[in-house]
Amino acid sequence: MFDKDGNQILWITKSRVYLDMFGLLSREITIRKLSIIEPDITADEDVLKRLLENLRTIGEGRKEEASRFSLKNIDLTDGRFSVKNADGLSYSLKGLFFDMNTKN
Repeated sequence: MFDKDGNQILWITKSRVYLDMFGLLSREITIRKLSIIEPDITADEDVLKRLLENLRTIGEGRKEEASRFSLKNIDLTDGRFSVKNADGLSYSLKGLFFDMNTKN
């Protein structure tokens, strides 16, 4: 994913989504597992603020829709995260791994 200036924000080497197909009949989208392999997120503070605001807006809009969405498990393997603040100070994390089960 790139921003409007052509700068790379998100790169995912490989991803897999495991859906519960029976939920589609009842207008419920259930992702049993979202597996993300080698994600690389590079952003500055402005991009992160915009991204979080967009996610908040999407989450609020879903309440009014007729279908429901749920995510049961997220698995992230060998992730990288880099962010630069307004003062030019950079933070970087490499080798991130996590397996998270959600409560929904």
